[in-house]
Amino acid sequence: TVARYYIPSNRSIQKNYEDRTAYSHDVLDRYESGELYSRDSIHLSDTTTYLTASGRKVFGGGGIIPDVFVPLDTSYLNDAFFHLRP
Repeated sequence: TVARYYIPSNRSIQKNYEDRTAYSHDVLDRYESGELYSRDSIHLSDTTTYLTASGRKVFGGGGIIPDVFVPLDTSYLNDAFFHLRP
């Protein structure tokens, strides 16, 4: 069973993964690129901007970027763990 989740403006909150390997490596890739602990490191695959019905600016493609970025708590992470890819 596959479910799709949408926000009220009818945008999907999920990236489209056609390759299961890419799906399973996504979190590790985002950790290594810095996206999980620095908002400035988030890669936008499409920088086309749109306005919501309430006038907020959103970007096309690449998922949803939160209004308030909360970085990953890295105090307990060991870099060696993330280099143990299957």
